[in-house]
Amino acid sequence: MNDQSDLSQSLQQPHWGEVAYHWHHYGPPLRPSAAEVRVMEAMVRGWCADRSARPFKALLLGVTPEIAAMAWPDDTELLAVDRSEQMIERVWPGDIAGRRKAVCADWFGFSSGTDRYHVIIGDGNFTILDYPGQYRALATIARDVLASDGIFISRFFLQPAMIETAETVFDDLLANRIATFHGFKFRLAMALQENADSGVRMGDVFSAWHSADINLESLMAITGWSREAIETIRLYDGKDSRLSFPSAAEIDAVMSEYFEKIDECYLPHDMGERCPIVSYRRRR
Repeated sequence: MNDQSDLSQSLQQPHWGEVAYHWHHYGPPLRPSAAEVRVMEAMVRGWCADRSARPFKALLLGVTPEIAAMAWPDDTELLAVDRSEQMIERVWPGDIAGRRKAVCADWFGFSSGTDRYHVIIGDGNFTILDYPGQYRALATIARDVLASDGIFISRFFLQPAMIETAETVFDDLLANRIATFHGFKFRLAMALQENADSGVRMGDVFSAWHSADINLESLMAITGWSREAIETIRLYDGKDSRLSFPSAAEIDAVMSEYFEKIDECYLPHDMGERCPIVSYRRRR
């Protein structure tokens, strides 16, 4: 796959239109929790503490509403870029003149002109890309539009140090040892992935779920999860798009080509070791 020209294939519009429609049924870890948003806010505040950039320019990769609406510094001008018109229409919390706006554009086709951003931020953006080629391509874009002293903040989804089997994930599911169905989906996807380079086909994640023949009524009774949240796995049915889950070392190997790590935060929840929030500066 060509790293940049085929990004559109990775971000299939029909899938993201479906995701947008069901967004209100999604939750952590696929959406950032309040605690994770506070970490991002703190990273931004830490950058601002010794600087007086005005206006404060921020670029959001995607339209994650929790990030769009977080406590940004005064005089922030936030631009969000997302390829899906449906995501902008249904998920974006709305433009505010002089404060924030969203544009429909491919990340790799987006041009900032002469603008440089003090903060570039995103949530899980790399997971929908091919590792390592498209990871490098997106890191290149971020580096090139980042101000010389700016920071890049990203929440990643990583393969854990101890790779588990699909059987283990299903055992934990039925024993009510998984906090959310969305966490289960990604744990199952990670367990099915052979390596980060090949990733895991969304359709194969659904097939594994379907083959397990889980009784939904029993699962809802055990976990308290809603039917609507559980049914979101049907969005994977038949999808050839792939997810990728590198290890922490594999992420470091790619990102260190372009950036120096400033800080990273692993929160103490059941997916905490798999969802670090990392801040970077441009490699000098």
